[in-house]
Amino acid sequence: MMAPKKCAGRQSRKKSRRKFSVKHQAAAERAVSYMIHTDNLTFNTVEKKGFKRLAQTLSQGQFECKSRRTFGRLREKTVQDVKRAFAEKLRNSGHFSLTTDACTLTKPKKSYLVVTGHILDEKNACLVGMEFPPILANKSHTSESICQLVNMLLEEFKIRKEKISAITTDSAANMILAASLLKLDHVPCLNHKLHLAVMKSIEDCDSLKPTVQLLKSLSAFFNRSPAASNMLIEVQKENGVEERSQLLLVISCETRWNNICDMVERYLILNQHVTEVMERLGNPHELPDEEKLVDLDDCFTFLKPCKEVTVLLSGSSYPTSSITIPTCRNLQHALTTMIPSTLTGGQFKQHLLRNLNLILKKSTPIKY
Repeated sequence: MMAPKKCAGRQSRKKSRRKFSVKHQAAAERAVSYMIHTDNLTFNTVEKKGFKRLAQTLSQGQFECKSRRTFGRLREKTVQDVKRAFAEKLRNSGHFSLTTDACTLTKPKKSYLVVTGHILDEKNACLVGMEFPPILANKSHTSESICQLVNMLLEEFKIRKEKISAITTDSAANMILAASLLKLDHVPCLNHKLHLAVMKSIEDCDSLKPTVQLLKSLSAFFNRSPAASNMLIEVQKENGVEERSQLLLVISCETRWNNICDMVERYLILNQHVTEVMERLGNPHELPDEEKLVDLDDCFTFLKPCKEVTVLLSGSSYPTSSITIPTCRNLQHALTTMIPSTLTGGQFKQHLLRNLNLILKKSTPIKY
């Protein structure tokens, strides 16, 4: 029996499916190369099944997926195109500000200076942040080396210092001195100061510090133990928690803003589930007792407003310099009017208010 004609027609249409023109293929490859560069993806992304399926679906089978070597060769041109477009935006803008910080990658062990430019989009009445390419910092992070790296960056993009309104960094001595050597107005990062105030308050509070240390150790235990982490998920499932709401403990990170607040909040949510896991595993790690849980809950009420202020001042699409002082004063007023329910909460409140007062007194006034 002969095969139905519609099957043959379908096969012929599939075989005759056209590919992109040379011009469209090159444009698509440049777009993929741009995605790899700006989203920090690896070149083997283009060889993965998911990407190939997405590309074929969007192009209706017309895009020819090339190998990672092809996009490796395109990388340098993509970087230059991004730099050129970035420099053009800066040259066409009025005054703008800079934000900079140093970071170190663990694998591989490399240190970078990261600089972001902030310009005002007058058409849309909002701020636009643009990241410069990270600068490899082979030398120690002295004020002189930071100043040298920033000057090299400004020369590369042909940026005049007269157009830079201010530079924002943390309050480290090397950063403050680097801004002075650059002859730029320095604005300290208030979120960084607020984070330090919270950490110092916990350190000063003798009744809270051991409990926070216990939480850090407990989070590290679950992070090291796949069996404990898997059992925590399983216990939540048994207790009727939906899959999308199942959580793990937050790992301690001293330099991450609001980390202590997030860690305490997560443990208060998972407390009963964690207790059940520990009982099944034979209690391999100490847990906070009921008194410490009450203390944590009370102190969390003071940590939460600090997190809300940090989130507000972290906005990248609106100016924050004009709201920093009023926001911090409102935070001080809110903390002052809050009534602690425990002795530990009262001590933490006193330390927090004292350290907040110190950072506000030491803040450098912004010059307009």
